[in-house]
Amino acid sequence: MPVQNVFLGKTINRSPLKLMMGDRPVADQAKPVTVNFEDDQKALLDLSNPLAANWAKMIDYLQKNNRPVYLETDAGTGIITRLCAPEAARVWEIDTTNKEFVYVSFHTSDALHFLSRDHPGFQTILDALQAAMDKSSVILVTSTYHDFEIIDVRSLPSSFGNEEPPGSLPSPETPTIPAPSKTVSLDRATELLNMIIKKSCTPCDSTASCIPFRWPSNGCWIRAHLMCYLLISKGAMPEKIWSDGKKLRGRSTNVPGCIVKWTWHVAATLMVMQGDGVPVKMVIDPSLSYELLTPEKWRSLQTDPDATLKFSSWEQYEHYSGTADQAMADNDMEKFRIDLDQLCKEFGPSPYKCPEIGPV
Repeated sequence: MPVQNVFLGKTINRSPLKLMMGDRPVADQAKPVTVNFEDDQKALLDLSNPLAANWAKMIDYLQKNNRPVYLETDAGTGIITRLCAPEAARVWEIDTTNKEFVYVSFHTSDALHFLSRDHPGFQTILDALQAAMDKSSVILVTSTYHDFEIIDVRSLPSSFGNEEPPGSLPSPETPTIPAPSKTVSLDRATELLNMIIKKSCTPCDSTASCIPFRWPSNGCWIRAHLMCYLLISKGAMPEKIWSDGKKLRGRSTNVPGCIVKWTWHVAATLMVMQGDGVPVKMVIDPSLSYELLTPEKWRSLQTDPDATLKFSSWEQYEHYSGTADQAMADNDMEKFRIDLDQLCKEFGPSPYKCPEIGPV
């Protein structure tokens, strides 16, 4: 296997890579594009790589947001062979009972992450995760983008992102008590659901302001927040429903392995008047279903009967943490639009062939 160099740092490209790729003379179109780092190091983006355009978008996104990029390059050529987006992460739980992997849950990501016991830095990474959990501190975690294998952990840079890291967490024993919801008719709720579904991103061709429901693996808190803004813009009064569980598993034709592994999940809700005149809280979550769901049905689609459900006002953004305006949430969502497009480039567009799973 070729020797790989690892870079983790902020880029300082004078103009967006995507722009540089399009503006070069025809004679230079096939030449690699140089990626410049703060410490005067460089890497090369090979434009013949099918993922080059997507990697360029991710590098541009991270630089715009004052965030580092993780790169592996061929030691001989300097060509980028792997790219990941490090995250500011707060550890929730660590499960060491498995003989092959350590499973890690984060407040800052709904995806179940894992650390392989075969990783050459296994103990160092595990110790760093444990220390961060004990201190409730934020650390920089790099994982693979679609199966969430942790490959690097280190201290959070003193300057990270365009906003401060998440603050202290309110106690999970005292969730926010939502204000009463405005009830809508079943027909109106169905109209609102269909309006939201139409905002779904097209794999391989995600556009600004679309919502990547076909990327269910991560980012549910952002999807839920943007859904709430859409519902409010149409005169509705949404809330949110949260599911906490150790074994949340969503079945989906939108991921190659057909199973999405979460440690928590969130979606938007509306109070909907039923045909018998009784209002019922219904869940809107196109990442799991294109139908209105009762809370119990929504929980059942995550296949963990021990999962606990909690409700909050729509303003709560992350898991037990803070809020965000629409512009901030939309900017956060851009990272997952890029992830969706990379998944499409690598595996083709969904739906994928899954046994006993119909279209989601």
